[in-house]
Amino acid sequence: MLIDIEQALRDISLGDLIGRLRGQIRALVANAGRWGDGQHIVDAPDAAWDNVSQAGAEVTDLIDRDWAFWNDLAKDNLKKLKGVDSLEDLTKSDVNVIDLHMALNAKFLLNPNERSELKKMRPIDLVALRKPKHLLINIGANHGLIDVTLRGLEADPKPDEGLRRLAAWPAEMRRLAEMLVELGPETETIHINTVPLPSTVPNQSPLYRPGFIDPGKLEKVDGYFPVYDNRIGGTGDYTQYSAAKMKQLDRDVRKINNQMIAEVKAVFDAAGDTRAKFFRLDKALKRYDGKHEDERTIYEGDAGVRLERTNRGYSNRAIDFKNSILFDDFAEGGLGSLDNHHPSGLGYSVLTRELLREMKKSIPDIKLNRAMISEQGDRMLLDEPVEFTKLISILYTVRRQKKGFHEVPDFDEANGGDLPPKQRVKRLGAKDADVARFGEMIGRLLRTGLD
Repeated sequence: MLIDIEQALRDISLGDLIGRLRGQIRALVANAGRWGDGQHIVDAPDAAWDNVSQAGAEVTDLIDRDWAFWNDLAKDNLKKLKGVDSLEDLTKSDVNVIDLHMALNAKFLLNPNERSELKKMRPIDLVALRKPKHLLINIGANHGLIDVTLRGLEADPKPDEGLRRLAAWPAEMRRLAEMLVELGPETETIHINTVPLPSTVPNQSPLYRPGFIDPGKLEKVDGYFPVYDNRIGGTGDYTQYSAAKMKQLDRDVRKINNQMIAEVKAVFDAAGDTRAKFFRLDKALKRYDGKHEDERTIYEGDAGVRLERTNRGYSNRAIDFKNSILFDDFAEGGLGSLDNHHPSGLGYSVLTRELLREMKKSIPDIKLNRAMISEQGDRMLLDEPVEFTKLISILYTVRRQKKGFHEVPDFDEANGGDLPPKQRVKRLGAKDADVARFGEMIGRLLRTGLD
């Protein structure tokens, strides 16, 4: 909506980062203006209502905030965006890019051709209006889980962030459940997803380097790697988790998922309503956890798998590409997209198959014969943005140095030994500084899309 991050990464030029950066900011401003003044109004809103998908949403956005709220928020930020032409301008302005992105998305979603009778429309109202036969609800990751996996806040937790914020999610889901039981009989089943375990999110990566540090030689503790870091993040967000900490985070998230199910189920049981079903996304992703267990990596020849690149193995490791003109550029990962959080096209095919298997328990007429795992049509995996690796590699180095680590981890650090001594951050050269500035913009945009 505001910027195509994948295309932005494809357009990287290490020789003209500042010029490309200015171009991306100008595109952001222009796109915001077009969405804000209604240039994207559509004539057939029904076609846009089948997927009530609101960027960055939390439960309160589904049940408390209407089109008028988001329209006012968008107008306020669009006024502040006037005159912005560079990252420096954007930084100095009062524009809240996250608010702007969410507001433009929500106002188009809830009322795409801005009809006056829909000014009070909320996502829950759209559901009641559409009367879906089967309703799928995917909400929760924005309630603090993203703080843990992208920004690593549990390494230095604050009272209102990370899992402390996620712990309040079950009570919010109870409020949503109280509205769901009011849906009419046209809606036969309501499927609700749990949230994934932090260790299965691709961005939480063990400290190994393909070709340099063999993850098979690292000494796991109860199935966990000795050290994890957030592979992608802002320039000031580099953090690490120990095996014990990651195990605790997984345990806490399982507990919160169970609490959410109990809260929602209590509401439905009290109403004598049997429509609520739960898709254990945390357990489903664990079945494809090739990061921790090689045998769970996806290969051609596995049951229900049809790959275009039959020589590859796909997993939930952080996405990585080799920079080579002689060989296949893909290195590892593949279930996650470039941000290491949202699923790739391949990742969505995995989740779709697992979800359909679960839904079939209550919807017998679902056919599973076409639920294949494939990367067909996944441009990221079949036409790799190899410049992405160059940028992320430099940004990764900058992030580690800013926190006092050596440029790249060695085996002792990766295996949980003494952390390297703090070192002075090298003075960045002109090109390195440009990369850091570009990386900071990408980090902000990732947080915009994920928060």
